[in-house]
Amino acid sequence: MSILSIRAEFRLIRHLLPVVLWLGFSPLGAMEYKYSGEFLRTGLGVRETSLGGAVVAAPVPAAAVYWNPACLIANRTLNGLLMHAEEFAGVLSLDQMTLVWPHLTPFARGIGWLRLGVDDIPNTLAALRDYGSDGIGPDDPRYPGPDADGSEGNGLLDWGERLDFGKISYYGATENAFYISLARPFRPGIAIGGNLKALYKHYGQYYAFGVGFDLALHATFADRLQAGLVIRDLTTTLLFWQDGVKELILPVIQIGATYPLQLPGLKLTLNPLLGLDIEMEGRQLQTDLDLGGLALRVRFGLETIIRERIALRLGRDALGGHHLGLGIATGVGHLDYGLALNSATELGQSHRIGLVIELAALRQRVSALID
Repeated sequence: MSILSIRAEFRLIRHLLPVVLWLGFSPLGAMEYKYSGEFLRTGLGVRETSLGGAVVAAPVPAAAVYWNPACLIANRTLNGLLMHAEEFAGVLSLDQMTLVWPHLTPFARGIGWLRLGVDDIPNTLAALRDYGSDGIGPDDPRYPGPDADGSEGNGLLDWGERLDFGKISYYGATENAFYISLARPFRPGIAIGGNLKALYKHYGQYYAFGVGFDLALHATFADRLQAGLVIRDLTTTLLFWQDGVKELILPVIQIGATYPLQLPGLKLTLNPLLGLDIEMEGRQLQTDLDLGGLALRVRFGLETIIRERIALRLGRDALGGHHLGLGIATGVGHLDYGLALNSATELGQSHRIGLVIELAALRQRVSALID
């Protein structure tokens, strides 16, 4: 990188910094909502979630769109990721899709989509015949007047009342995030990247829009030790609901490191991973350490790769949940399976299946079959 380009980048940072600081510490911060961006923390990619999300330093390129866009510079082929999961015994559906281009120009690029949804939620508000404990309403000629016990018109299903099942309607609740990612080398062994993300939420007749930014850094030391840093929602992301309500998603800092170990005699590769989330949402129940207004959560994972074909994974996520995973390499990518071991067993276990496809290799295989 030339001196002129470095000066240009620092000049850009110098002009953007006041804007970033103003957005981050302006009075908008008083509109804090702890769970507005919770759906963004579900993660992306079966391999990555099976490792507890401790992958800020080493996501596969197709998952780097979410975990650390700076890692996109390691991508050399056109590839994508597809994932569908039914969480909590099928109540919650999770869908993900990414596409990343090979790093052939100064910038590496990627796009992604993440959807979290609950479908077919029954709406019984219009179905309640709220006539009170005597079951007689104003449309009945026998109507004696409001019930003395106050059960009529209280919005609750009381004894003697009923539901008109013909008036039960259904709606869905979905949360979506769309990512556009860029990355470029900064110095030897160091890359920087970022995300522009558009958020869309839809709950029945209500919907909200928002735009956010993530900043990422990746560094490699002595060829093996890798470290990553991501600041999510750098400027504080603001969600606008159509009824005028505003919600904030506060910044989260994620740090990670990994040091792969090669065991040639056993034809094994061990990838221990460690991660730390630093959240600015104040004291919470599920944290490993509270420091005033900061909540610290630890992640870790271990990936064992056998003969470069089979991967066994385990991890612990930021909420203390445990995960198991299996990966099988194919000639055109790899197939992944993950199991989330929920502490609340009555909710059912969560199974995830994902496919990472190297599109260039797939095209070659298809061409060979056609020829």
